[in-house]
Amino acid sequence: PAPKKKSVGKRIIGALVAVVLVIVVKVGLGVVLHRHHDGSSTRSDFDYAVGTCLNLTKTGISVKPSDVKVEPCSSPTALSKVAKKYKGKKNCPNDNYGTLEGGGSGLCLEDNLTVGSCYHQAIISHMFASTACKPGVLSNDPTFRVALRRDGVDDTSLCSEEQQPVNFPDPPLTYCMDVLERNS
Repeated sequence: PAPKKKSVGKRIIGALVAVVLVIVVKVGLGVVLHRHHDGSSTRSDFDYAVGTCLNLTKTGISVKPSDVKVEPCSSPTALSKVAKKYKGKKNCPNDNYGTLEGGGSGLCLEDNLTVGSCYHQAIISHMFASTACKPGVLSNDPTFRVALRRDGVDDTSLCSEEQQPVNFPDPPLTYCMDVLERNS
């Protein structure tokens, strides 16, 4: 007997089902990717208003939102203050600013330090952390004591030659730091 021929109708239905499946998969995948893109990669988890003071419980390369707490600027643990927001590539007025970045945008952070208090500066983030007013353990790890703070002023000439100036142009802020080093 001759082999059975598949009906033309079954072939057409099979082809239509395959086309519909391809369309459903492409449209469904596009919707899922679009929703994911809009929800997480364009929104910054570090969205604080300019002037907000922050306690960064962790500093370094990968700071998570859970590592950041909003505090009053008078708090001794609120060592960073939001100075400027930016989109895209880092855009801070100088290298003295720390940054928080995520989702294609970021924040430029000024130091929020107290006159008379002492700090160590992190090598990677350049952010300051509170410490005792004693010389650093290593000669290349000095302790900084804030001798002068001038809000609204960007003028490193306020500092003596022995002091380390730290300035922020926008908004203007100048620190003069006494450097406490261990004598070698």
